Amino acid sequence: MRALQCLLLLFSIHFTQSLKFLAYNPLVGMSHASYINKIAEILYDAGHEITMVSPPMSGRTKMTYPRNWTVISIPMAKEDIATAARDGESASHIYWKYKSVFDFMKIIESVTNAGVKQCDVTLNHPGLLDSLRAEKFNGAFAEPFDFCGFGLIYLVGIKSYAMTMTVPASDNTLRITGLPPMTAFVPGMTSTFGEKMTLMQRIINTVVVAMSGEFMAAQWKKYQSTFDKVDPQFPLMEEIINNSSLYLVNSDVISDFPRITTHKIVEAGGITLGLSNGTLDEYWDSILSLRPFTVLLSFGTVAKASVMPDEYKKSIREAFKRFPDVTFIWKYEDPSHGISKGIPNIIESTFVPQKELFNDARLTAFITHGGAGSMVEFLHAGVPVIVVPLAGEQSRVGPLIERLGTGVKVLRKDLDNPDVLTDAIHNIVYDTKYKSAAVLISGRLKDQPFSAKERVLKNMVFMAKHGPLHFLNHHGMEMSLFSMYAIDVYLILLISIIILISLFLFIIYTGIRALLRIVKKRMEKRNIKKEK
Repeated sequence: MRALQCLLLLFSIHFTQSLKFLAYNPLVGMSHASYINKIAEILYDAGHEITMVSPPMSGRTKMTYPRNWTVISIPMAKEDIATAARDGESASHIYWKYKSVFDFMKIIESVTNAGVKQCDVTLNHPGLLDSLRAEKFNGAFAEPFDFCGFGLIYLVGIKSYAMTMTVPASDNTLRITGLPPMTAFVPGMTSTFGEKMTLMQRIINTVVVAMSGEFMAAQWKKYQSTFDKVDPQFPLMEEIINNSSLYLVNSDVISDFPRITTHKIVEAGGITLGLSNGTLDEYWDSILSLRPFTVLLSFGTVAKASVMPDEYKKSIREAFKRFPDVTFIWKYEDPSHGISKGIPNIIESTFVPQKELFNDARLTAFITHGGAGSMVEFLHAGVPVIVVPLAGEQSRVGPLIERLGTGVKVLRKDLDNPDVLTDAIHNIVYDTKYKSAAVLISGRLKDQPFSAKERVLKNMVFMAKHGPLHFLNHHGMEMSLFSMYAIDVYLILLISIIILISLFLFIIYTGIRALLRIVKKRMEKRNIKKEK
């Protein structure tokens, strides 16, 4: 009887502590979907209920849900089916032809246009809004890659919600939280500079950050008319986004550029790391034992190596051929190209067990485009890298890796020069300082006082229980840059100092003139006496 009472007590405690969360997870890309999925897993495994709304925005992204939570699948907008396939293929080519931030904006704008169409389908899905309102959620979270999630959260009536970011704290995240621009010492998301910038680089960084901020603001405004159709009293999107209680960013203070922060920003870098036991099957185990050194080359899922310019392929093959004691594993999507033909130390594969390879000490280095997901993995695994930034936020990774000392940067335009890649490979393979730095950073990440999982769980639960967390908003969010930077104060002080200095100089000037007059009169008197 007592055992039954204890069981009922435990059940009642679990029941009363269980919270209900709504997750908006648009299937726009595997890294984005996996990040939202992982936050949901953390909450679900802690005993909380998850309802996930997953509208498709890319026909290529297929997500499996390892936990038994409620998933509401939304049909894809008819106009987006052909567009998604075309844009997905176009994005792969844009990465290899990327010239400036404007090319990246084209990708974002394309995704936004598709998102607006899909949002109309999602919000008008039969019974969706009524069924979600009936759940009485305690909290919610969504990513601003698709702003429809925040409109949905508002229409359902959820007051406590978090903004999640698959990338590190971006310029727009800092802007939304009311943090002042830090363009003098923090590189923007698409910047190619490090933290130590020249005057001209600071000017460029400031201009690009301002442009990207205005561009993203223009993107979320495109959703406004869709929400106004559902609720004519719908507030401005900017107001809803600014009212987010927390901002979960995919970065870590140990492995990012230092910056000013607020209590609303939660560092969640590393939550997507899988629990791999580090073991490889017989085939991959034998590959790692072929030569003294092994290097993995992968440019992710979007920037396909198979569509890179032919001159890049020839250059990479030539560079690899110069290292007979190194096995190069090349993730390559089209076997019919025969990319490894005639070069015995190249092992090509359409799929590589990346996490398992990272956890094997025989992997010497990693050649990557610097995607956010891969970066988290190789930093935690302690693997030295050669970063070849292709587009967007990847541009920032090169200077960051050089700052950490865990690798070297090769510009994409230099991929057609085998000598540049040869020098980079020689340094990363034979110079042990990169491995030492990578192991040091890995140790720091693993030995942090609080894990990313703990930070996410505790902050999200606190938000759901005690939110909305508007008390974390500092007054600076309501101030203009002129006032927030105390420019008005400094101007008044400067004017006051100028007035005081002017007054002081005037007094000295007047005193000297009076003194000169006295001296002159005395001199005149002496001259008169002498004449007499």
